[in-house]
Amino acid sequence: MVSSLPRRAAERARTWMLIAVLMAVGLASGLPLGFRWAWASWAWIGALTTALLALSWFYAHVRKVDDGRIAETLHETAILVAYGPPAAALSYIVIGAALPLADDTFAALDRAMNLDWPAWYRTVHAHPGVASALSLLYHTSLPHIGVMLIITGLIGRTERTRELIALLIATSLPMVAISGLLPALSAWVHHGLGLEKAYHLAHMLGLRDGSLRTLQVGSMVGIITFPSFHTAISLVLIWVSRGIAWLFWPTTLIGIGVLASIPSEGGHYFVDVAAGALVTAAAIALSARSRSVRPVPVALARRAGG
Repeated sequence: MVSSLPRRAAERARTWMLIAVLMAVGLASGLPLGFRWAWASWAWIGALTTALLALSWFYAHVRKVDDGRIAETLHETAILVAYGPPAAALSYIVIGAALPLADDTFAALDRAMNLDWPAWYRTVHAHPGVASALSLLYHTSLPHIGVMLIITGLIGRTERTRELIALLIATSLPMVAISGLLPALSAWVHHGLGLEKAYHLAHMLGLRDGSLRTLQVGSMVGIITFPSFHTAISLVLIWVSRGIAWLFWPTTLIGIGVLASIPSEGGHYFVDVAAGALVTAAAIALSARSRSVRPVPVALARRAGG
């Protein structure tokens, strides 16, 4: 346990450095495109992050009521709170570059896989009960992250809490970059079905024509089409709950429901889901590989070296 503390501190330092780099990259890349930052809204994020870190320090060093799980959970929550807005800002900035839309390509890839998005959408919405259930499931993803973070932390599985945050970062960052290189308005827009659901469309169009240039925390919405981040969230939650039967099976059932909801309720092409799954699989594989490479304890290394 003691030997893992320096490693954990190093991992956290790298994560906080990454968040700082994201802010710097956002500022540097956003300014040439005319983006402005609503600093009052960002100050609230800074204040909340600082409060969570202060509470984490308090439970780690002053009120030691457990084995450190409360402090760990609070620290990982602070990381998530601090990471989300810069990542969202970058997703806006890359769309603001207004590269050519890839909707035609994604629709063609769906057809190449013999997947008929309009038929799927019409089938789902021919059954209002099914459509309502899928809509509800689709909107559980973000709350589910919070629930998983708290549960894994407070039951003492803080290694899973850290893994959850690390995988969300490892999947979302490449997705932000890809979404800028291959932007798409959504299957809703391309096929002309479910346009009333396209909550993101005004932001997408405003970013592309230059009329939307204010980055305000609380006003930014999910605009990534390809790959599907909801796919990543579902698969990461299932992965993180592995081996904890009472948590794994409900998470898996909800995750399967979310995956089924993504095309119709998220306006995603089927290829978006496939790409999201590939990015997530790669992130999990890299994470598992890094965990399997353990540093050799100093005393053992000295003994081996004579």
